[in-house]
Amino acid sequence: MFGLEKDKLKHFEFDLEKKIKNKKERKKISDHLEMQVQHLKTRLRAGTDTKTYDTLGTLLQSYMSLKQFLNRTAK
Repeated sequence: MFGLEKDKLKHFEFDLEKKIKNKKERKKISDHLEMQVQHLKTRLRAGTDTKTYDTLGTLLQSYMSLKQFLNRTAK
């Protein structure tokens, strides 16, 4: 009652959490992210219409956030 039960819920892990525990998988994901970030930066520098530019910018921010997450969990 009120959180004092002995039966605790098992911690749920996402697929990504399971993969990043393995160093080889983490390195593989990190390398792929770096390649995608460089590709997006190249496309942004080339210049496109405003809508595409905004979409690519959002995608780049997402990749950078995921990269930052991987770096924090690696420590």
